Amino acid sequence: MKYISILLLSVIGFSACRSNQNENTTAQPITLTDVQPGPIRHDSLSAEQIKKITEIQQTFYEVLPISVEQTIIDFKRDDNPDKEIEVWQNMASAYSQYLAGLKKAPDLETKKEIFDLLLSRSMVTSEEALKNTKRSKLSDDEARKILSLYTAEPDPVTVVKNYDPQPAK
Repeated sequence: MKYISILLLSVIGFSACRSNQNENTTAQPITLTDVQPGPIRHDSLSAEQIKKITEIQQTFYEVLPISVEQTIIDFKRDDNPDKEIEVWQNMASAYSQYLAGLKKAPDLETKKEIFDLLLSRSMVTSEEALKNTKRSKLSDDEARKILSLYTAEPDPVTVVKNYDPQPAK
């Protein structure tokens, strides 16, 4: 699922990605063309993992219309699917809690902003998420309320830059 995160962040104009090529890693912006999905690292996932992934996919389907099958494949690409499932469950919990507390359901664009904000927050601090997430529908107060519902530590996306061993001719 982190690969989806990377692609989404490229679309919304923000990414908090780090390369682990050396010990002095720093956050660097990347573009969509820089990202290729990694290999599938797990041939299968447990029934419990698939149940959690299905719940995550259902929660976000309106703002992230990806099939359950593709979502499962994306989680199979993660080094640690359980850790990534936990991140996405935290996002889904904050998203659902915020929506449940509203008197009127927001429009799709507002829901997308809520999702983008939570996705950003899953990788960076609340203050960084506020600064780096484009918003036109959510006020600062609404954004802070949403961010207060996500209490896990940031888990930055790690991008490994692969170099072509063949020199250009």
